[in-house]
Amino acid sequence: MSRNLFSIRMYLALMIIATSLLGTSVLAQGAAVVRVDPSTSLAQVNDRVNLPIKIENVASVTAFEIHLSFDPAVLEVVEVTNGGFIAPDFPVQNVFDNTAGTIDYAVAQLNRAAAQGSGTLLTIVFRAKANGSSTVNLRSIPTAAGGLLLADENGASVQASWVSGAVTVGSGTTAAAPTVTPLAATSVTPAPVTATLTPTVAAPQTAAVVRIDPASISVNANDAFNILVKVDNATNLSAFEMHLSFDANQLEVTRLINGGFLAADIVAQNTFSNTAGTIDYAISQNVRPASQGSGTLLTIVFRAKSAGTSSIVSRSVTTAPDGLLLSDSNGRVLPDTWASGSVKVNSTSTPTPTPATTSRIHVVRFGEWLYCIGRAYAVDPMAIARTNGITWWPYIIFPGQQLTIPYDAWVDMPASGTICQPQFSVLPAATATAVPVTSTPATVVPTAIVATVYPLTATPVPSSACRVVHVVRSGETLYRIGILYGVSYTEIARVNQISNAWLIYAGQQLCIP
Repeated sequence: MSRNLFSIRMYLALMIIATSLLGTSVLAQGAAVVRVDPSTSLAQVNDRVNLPIKIENVASVTAFEIHLSFDPAVLEVVEVTNGGFIAPDFPVQNVFDNTAGTIDYAVAQLNRAAAQGSGTLLTIVFRAKANGSSTVNLRSIPTAAGGLLLADENGASVQASWVSGAVTVGSGTTAAAPTVTPLAATSVTPAPVTATLTPTVAAPQTAAVVRIDPASISVNANDAFNILVKVDNATNLSAFEMHLSFDANQLEVTRLINGGFLAADIVAQNTFSNTAGTIDYAISQNVRPASQGSGTLLTIVFRAKSAGTSSIVSRSVTTAPDGLLLSDSNGRVLPDTWASGSVKVNSTSTPTPTPATTSRIHVVRFGEWLYCIGRAYAVDPMAIARTNGITWWPYIIFPGQQLTIPYDAWVDMPASGTICQPQFSVLPAATATAVPVTSTPATVVPTAIVATVYPLTATPVPSSACRVVHVVRSGETLYRIGILYGVSYTEIARVNQISNAWLIYAGQQLCIP
């Protein structure tokens, strides 16, 4: 299926040069110069030629996009590398075509101060193929008419002029003199994205299947329930964008929750409309390895409004004609197929739920995680995860979520560790092990829950077994704490018996091995 890589730039990269620049004509600084350095180069056949693209006299820039052309009969690209002036926190595009003689490169730096002054944007390594001369110049494309886009940290256009370069191989004819092209503010405003550009697709692979789970479900009016969007057979998945529709007469969305299969390092879109019946969600993970296999992309928390049947289908938008885009860490589109789902809403309202004291339902409070909940009932936390359909690492749960606690005794439960406040009486172990474990995930999530937050009872870690005891501060993560002490965050999680490595809380004492 044909897709446009620049739609990924718009929704997955937070690439301000393609979205925030739209309609912007702010010029907050003097004109910078982007140039090929050196402007003329000499080489012999089979020589390697390093050709930096440099920027000079820039006051503030955080992102750039450049499209170049060269003569593929004379030169071929070996590699294109970042020059270091702008950190490639999010590489949107880094492709070249030695048949067409084109180079396309775009990066943005996130959470850093804007770059100023002069430096190298990228370095092109060419191999000289045959005698002759080739000019390296900007190439116009529909979304970047001037071939070059620069933006500052506010998304404002950065004015620049361009100086082309030339490479002469052997005794080839002299290339045309470098040209200096002023780039007016209007030339860096991208045109509306069209579907005419087909990105380079990653190595052939079996298409991933993105599906609604369950495929069909029957609920009663006023029920709150979860619908999962899952992916199967994913390979090298680092970002996705999806657009869904539902019948707003039958259903309404109360919440969208990241499914955990991809970390939401960048949340480009997380919106829904209960008037139009639409959902738009797009995230990217940019500091973790690509995800493989199967898992949940998104959890949609619905409330049933009135009797009827609603399909949950992908919705075509201008930037994603099929309503779904998957990409790898290089921004290349991955093949996929889509399977819709449906919800039947019955006219009968759901009766008042039975109290948790008799139904073995635990309502998650802020700061709780599966390990401490398991200790509260002497139930294996992995059994709780399986029973409630939480099958992905790092086993994320959220406040207000209802967890069915199975009768699955934790026979090797550690003697020490944090224990959450139990919400119902625990049956004796002999009785607990005699009751079959249910495998039906609990799907009811209340629209709003007001719950008392109980203080967590933490068992102090023996200081003799720790290099140091670290008290967690607000905003810290295990990953950053591990860097601080030079130890893997997974080892800290293991020593402290933390089953969800992404959920720690301020004031928690961590043994640093």
